[in-house]
Amino acid sequence: MLFFKKKEDVARIYEGLSSHEMKQLNKAGIQEWFAKGAPVFRKGQTGKEMFIIVDGSVRILDDTVTPPKQIAVLREGELFGELSLTTKETKRSAQAPSLQRSASAIAETDTTMFVVEEEAFADLLDRHQDLASKLLMNLFYITGQRLRESIRNRLIDENIPLPKALRGFKDEEKRRLLKFSDVKRFPKGQPIFLEGQVGAELYCVLAGTVEIVKRQASGTKRLAMMGEGDIFGELGLVSKKGRMASAVAHTDADLLALSEDGLHKLQKKNPDIATKLFLNLFRITTARMRSLIGPTIV
Repeated sequence: MLFFKKKEDVARIYEGLSSHEMKQLNKAGIQEWFAKGAPVFRKGQTGKEMFIIVDGSVRILDDTVTPPKQIAVLREGELFGELSLTTKETKRSAQAPSLQRSASAIAETDTTMFVVEEEAFADLLDRHQDLASKLLMNLFYITGQRLRESIRNRLIDENIPLPKALRGFKDEEKRRLLKFSDVKRFPKGQPIFLEGQVGAELYCVLAGTVEIVKRQASGTKRLAMMGEGDIFGELGLVSKKGRMASAVAHTDADLLALSEDGLHKLQKKNPDIATKLFLNLFRITTARMRSLIGPTIV
């Protein structure tokens, strides 16, 4: 579940899109109205839609227990159900399983929502890669900013399985990606960045391991150990604020470093590769968000 606390986040979804692309995106969804008390979906149902609240409010709850346990109340400009759209790469990957809703969504008031269905989203990835790469880049930036706001002093569960940044990439696509990035080598024990430094790049581990650590009153605490294919540092990049933790080479490590400028150039010149990369980055930020809000996956 994503939390768009600011109305401008909805506008951020459309950032960089031409008027024609906006129309294409709007065609991918439909506007639906839910009366007060009407279920949007129930816990256990297969998730096949993403919802953006245009007007009204929605309660997220577990109504399989007595009394029902309320998890959140979402309002205008907030988005939920997006995880169901990240399980399939394209329409051709229909064999990928859909997620089951692990909570129910009920209209708290008369509510209007913009609904994007799984098949329409997959069609965008298949047929409109320029649009798809821009949309996924925007969603990645939004989720990264919301994730940073949600973390504060809370710790991300290092045991949560995260998607790999280069999942689904062919060797030729990896070579093309290298044109927009740098490969950096760090000997064991060398810091990659320090807590509090302003972020300028995100990193993908090509070889070796990297330890993510944070200062605490009782000393330094390990938050996570990053291995081959793992990505880190994305929150500093999207927020342009100080790093929330330090990253240190646990072994000799080779890292792929991607700057914001490199990401934008990749999106413009190779939208097909950018679509894959931003889809994986979006998956990673939503997976990390799930580790903060618990097992609920709506």
